[in-house]
Amino acid sequence: MSVIERALLPHIDIQTPDYASMGFVLGLSRLGDKLGANTDAGTGAFVLGVNILGDTFGEPPAPVSRWLTWIRNATEITIKRGFVRRGIGLRTDVGIMTFTLKNDQDPLTGGTFAPGQLVRAVQQTFIGPRALFTGTVTDVRATYVLDKQSGDLTTGTIVTVSDAVLTHSQTMRYGVRISSGSEIFEERIARLEATSRVPLAVPPRNSAAGAYEQLLRSTVYESDLASHFDLACNSVGAAWFADVDNVTRFTAPTTALPVSVVFSDTAQDGALLYVDIDAGYDTRSLVNVLDATNHGIGEDGLAGDDELSVSNPESVSLYGPRREDIDVNIYTGVPYDLGLTHRLADVLAAGDKPNRIIRSVVWNAQQNIDAAPSLELGQRARVEFNGTVQDSRLIGLEHQITATRWMVTAKFSTI
Repeated sequence: MSVIERALLPHIDIQTPDYASMGFVLGLSRLGDKLGANTDAGTGAFVLGVNILGDTFGEPPAPVSRWLTWIRNATEITIKRGFVRRGIGLRTDVGIMTFTLKNDQDPLTGGTFAPGQLVRAVQQTFIGPRALFTGTVTDVRATYVLDKQSGDLTTGTIVTVSDAVLTHSQTMRYGVRISSGSEIFEERIARLEATSRVPLAVPPRNSAAGAYEQLLRSTVYESDLASHFDLACNSVGAAWFADVDNVTRFTAPTTALPVSVVFSDTAQDGALLYVDIDAGYDTRSLVNVLDATNHGIGEDGLAGDDELSVSNPESVSLYGPRREDIDVNIYTGVPYDLGLTHRLADVLAAGDKPNRIIRSVVWNAQQNIDAAPSLELGQRARVEFNGTVQDSRLIGLEHQITATRWMVTAKFSTI
């Protein structure tokens, strides 16, 4: 199958806020920037580092309304977002975008990019820009290549941008104490949101009615906020991630979601036709013994964890013991005393038999360029390969964008 290649520069932009034309932002603008009023701002309280000199008070400050574009000198853009395995559970990994600028923005000669700076990648569509990634600069480096014959020096400025998952992983949280003894998943996220230093969309109460059998209990769990999100999600089968606008979001268990994207090896209406696939049979992914740590709190106020193992004896006799662990935080009081057992049984059932697994596909975004921004982590996907269908969760997205090519690798776990 031939790979479609077209000029992508009219479609993809790397952008930074144009604070100079919007006004002077305390904590963001530089000395020498032009001062002015942000005409989009409301009339709210003045917030250092957010509001602009000239704003009136009364409403929250407006979002960034003007952006500078740097794509004209970009040679490559790479975006990676997704989950990784922690035992048999999932851990949300830090989303990373890197891009390279040729002979532009050299950090040693006054380049604009600096750690902490807001940056986004957008796709220009007929309805306006749609984000592909938003985050803050974490690293800037430059390479220099000298042509010995001509004496020309080529500079490559490489910028690394990270999403909100990095901030959550650097925010400490020491535990949760619940006066009533238990709480639903949405209440736990609302509680943790108070610790978050970046935008977080708290799922509304009963946002996935009937999807969560388990309640969560008090715990002593000295870790970062990202690990607390992982713990809550692994306890009920949910997932969390920083979306393309860098807002932290939570999704219900995949079985409670409708199929929202189809990848196929044959051309058909509504499906994304992939150009490569990673599929195979491998007993190394088999799990038939699950060791769980149910984090809690003891009567003395210290950590009071419970240990529990479940197994599939038939699978163990056929393939030998294949152990994995999982950390959860599940309330086991009556009438929810079976919540932990049921959750572990569901997790084990998903991996105690070897099957042919579709791990990932590669899709050429230029086959349907307007569909690319609709792909998101946690989606329920149907993947078709050689006459078989895999019901999947989308657990990874990688974009490789050059001047003429845009390839997307979508990674899956089975449901």
